[in-house]
Amino acid sequence: MPTGVYDHFKIKKQFCKRGHDTFICGRGTDRACLLCKEKYYRNYDITISGKKQFCIRNHDTFVVGRYTNGECVECVRIKGEKYYEINVKLILEKKQIYREEHPEVIIKWREEHKDYFIQYVKEHPEVGRLASLRINAKRKLRIVSWGQDGTLEFYANCPNGMAVDHIIPLCGKKVSGLHVSWNLQYLTGVENSKKHNKCNLLEASAWYGKILEEAGLK
Repeated sequence: MPTGVYDHFKIKKQFCKRGHDTFICGRGTDRACLLCKEKYYRNYDITISGKKQFCIRNHDTFVVGRYTNGECVECVRIKGEKYYEINVKLILEKKQIYREEHPEVIIKWREEHKDYFIQYVKEHPEVGRLASLRINAKRKLRIVSWGQDGTLEFYANCPNGMAVDHIIPLCGKKVSGLHVSWNLQYLTGVENSKKHNKCNLLEASAWYGKILEEAGLK
């Protein structure tokens, strides 16, 4: 494709960088090829206010908006979705590590947004019901008819500022415990949030070994 070919007076380029004959299609006052502007640069149209209406992906920024740095809001959203799809595992791992290292920040954030969540559940009761059903279905699998002696008293005697925690979580990642009286302990809110559903397998084994010894089964 011929490029950089000049006319007889060597003043104007006959062909643009895409090979269009500008002696036929013409050039604008900015010396840009009119055919290129029509076909490729339509998204750079400038309004009277001096703002670009279309971004490089032809999103109407008068509708979707732009950030203060000039980036199209829709482009940034699409870019973020693609990044999340590619790096979802890494992102979730980082979030989990942050929650474990900064439980006080998570607790403070939940307290600050408690009213919002309560209002959201009121406006969308079906979401709350589904979440409760999932949680209850998992927890019911860990509740047995035996070993409940003293459970109600343990909950009733929980000191102020403390929370009842299952030593071996009911829905742990590696091992799950039972909802029985000897699997309960008191923890502060920060400790409980930091512990979450994790469990040290060696400690869990030693804990149950001690219980079996006391019961005369080991």
